[in-house]
Amino acid sequence: MALINCPECNSKISDLALSCPNCGCPQSSWKKQSQKQNFLTRFLLWFFPIIDDDYTRNSIINILEKVSFAPSLKTINGCGRSIYGQLLFSDSENIYIKATFFTIFFIPIIPTGAYLVKEEDYGSYVFLGKLPICKLLSILSFSQIIKFIISVIFTSASMFVVFFLGMGLLVYLYRLFKAL
Repeated sequence: MALINCPECNSKISDLALSCPNCGCPQSSWKKQSQKQNFLTRFLLWFFPIIDDDYTRNSIINILEKVSFAPSLKTINGCGRSIYGQLLFSDSENIYIKATFFTIFFIPIIPTGAYLVKEEDYGSYVFLGKLPICKLLSILSFSQIIKFIISVIFTSASMFVVFFLGMGLLVYLYRLFKAL
């Protein structure tokens, strides 16, 4: 027997009660709501790459190498070195595992490193350490690796689309003003 909150009045009641003694809310609505919340939680956790166990976190900290400076992240028209992917390491501190790639037109071609980073503001990071890619892959589970790869693909695809939409807009504006 456990105490749970009523979804209607938020008062503490027994999980064995048929209805809430305060507001009369039937127990059948509690189960439906908890099933919906459980499905939503599982759905979001499946798509959001996260490191959720202490053993994996400690293993990653053990292979962490110091970095004296942040890696150079420069691209010209999407060609160069950029940071992609996101694997949540610590939610309370905004710490992620991110990978750097050599890119061509914002498409990641060759991974050049993996880093433990702290997100400060949108788009700015503090590099806490470097992670050897081979050791990192041996620590992460298969599902975490797949989710990380999917996050890399989505990030690069969105940047690719934005880049070419911007180029298309520039061509359109050029033709529009040239006609005037």
